[in-house]
Amino acid sequence: MESEKTPGDFDPHTYLLINPDVAAARVDPAEHYLRFGRSEGREYKFPEADNVPEAGADTGPGKTETQDVDREMIARSGLFDDCWYRIAAGITDETIDPINHYVDIGERSGLNPSKRFDAQGYRYINDDIGKSKYNALVHYLRFGRSEGRARSILDKIVMKDVITTERQFIVVLFHECSRTGAPILGWNLIEHLKQKYRVIALVKATGPIIQSIKKSAEVTIVIPDGVVLFPAQCYLLAKRLYEMYKPKYAIANSVETRCFVPSFEEIGIPTLSLVHEFADYEWIPPGSLNDLFKKSTHVVFSTDLVARNCVSHYPCLLNVPYEILAQGRSSLPIEDAKTVRSSGNPLGRRIEMLRNKDNFIVAGMGRVTHRKGVDLFIETAFEFYKRYPIRNIFFIWIGGWDESDTAYAEYQQKVVREHGLGDKVHFFPEMYDLDYVYSRIDLLYLSSRLDPMPNVAIDATCHGIPIICFRRASGIAELFEQSCEFSHYVVERFDVEAAADAICKLSETGDAKPMKARMKDFSRLFQMENYVKKLDNKMIELSKAARRDYEE
Repeated sequence: MESEKTPGDFDPHTYLLINPDVAAARVDPAEHYLRFGRSEGREYKFPEADNVPEAGADTGPGKTETQDVDREMIARSGLFDDCWYRIAAGITDETIDPINHYVDIGERSGLNPSKRFDAQGYRYINDDIGKSKYNALVHYLRFGRSEGRARSILDKIVMKDVITTERQFIVVLFHECSRTGAPILGWNLIEHLKQKYRVIALVKATGPIIQSIKKSAEVTIVIPDGVVLFPAQCYLLAKRLYEMYKPKYAIANSVETRCFVPSFEEIGIPTLSLVHEFADYEWIPPGSLNDLFKKSTHVVFSTDLVARNCVSHYPCLLNVPYEILAQGRSSLPIEDAKTVRSSGNPLGRRIEMLRNKDNFIVAGMGRVTHRKGVDLFIETAFEFYKRYPIRNIFFIWIGGWDESDTAYAEYQQKVVREHGLGDKVHFFPEMYDLDYVYSRIDLLYLSSRLDPMPNVAIDATCHGIPIICFRRASGIAELFEQSCEFSHYVVERFDVEAAADAICKLSETGDAKPMKARMKDFSRLFQMENYVKKLDNKMIELSKAARRDYEE
């Protein structure tokens, strides 16, 4: 069948030799010729004349007739910006032609011809020219446009048309939709802000709470799976978003959404960046937050501990106004189909078996990761039972495994067995009904190595549950140290023996019960309504000046 459709003298091997971009893409040569090559006028056998250049290919300093046509085509396309390119390429010599520079070396150096065309993005979504030397802009002008090829990921992103009303739009940026701190906070921001604004959720990666986000936001824009966002694509996305919705401002809900911030600011969308992360987290490359801090209209840190850490890594913050604001308590979105009372399922029954009037339950919560200090949690339990072997105390950890590091979780379970703690330390998977969990535990042990202001700590204070935590390891520890009532619940950093002693003292003195009322009073620091109102008021104040500066 293939021989009937391709020319009789078509040779796949020769086609790949003549078209190295097709070979680099590792696609079927016959299929490529039928889908693209024939309409592009590609050769499939060696021509009689030697050294016939590909359109847009680099053939050295000599200017062939084909190259001259390519350059003229670029000049007329409206996709090349001379002034913008000169600045981007650092060209100060007026005798250098910017189009020649772009064709000869610019694109291979990672430069784009303008903000209207992203060469890397075009290669990324058109894998048949992905790794070839074929000039991306020339390919698009010669073939891609007439073939209807996508020139940007924007062609794959759906933005819903809306009816114009007096209510303004705002944008909330999500790096993912997991049931973890920042995404949960983002959903809560939408729930509160939608009373006043029409809210757009811009989502980099989907996850378990995506349906809750879609129900709450008026518009949800999801970046397709596997798409890498290059700067030019972020700019085009911001430009289209502004043209369609003209949002008043945006909230970048995590430093992991930092790729959007420079483009949003450049296009005239003032951005508030919420920073919950420490700068020295292993997944944040050194120096990668410079643009976020320098270009955001306003920066808000969740705790002073996080602010000091970021300033120590990014001195630019010394010249950037920022604010420290305690995060409000988040509600947990639960899809109707997944709402299950924990007391009615096997996990709830397991907790009930541990719970009776004489037992004392110490809980840790979060993903089973090194940062959450699950190993410190287990070592504390081991130290506790060495010192106080007859206490009726159980240690439970509630949270799923980190799929990127299952070896860590498996090793911690092995340690539990080796320490002989199998009947004293219990692991539970992620549970939806945390209110039930809080009603069954006596103490939260925050064993994290670094945890800015975890939602579970805020939730525990609201339920009146005392918290044992490490000094200089979390925002809640910092707040406790400022209070004479709660400072004795902070132990030296990673001192598992001191943590074991603090747990024992709390369990034997019965201090947990009278502490509940005082802890609930302390929880008034974490009012989501006040938190959101302060963020909104700040951006109303700053967005007017930011918009005026942009227009000027």
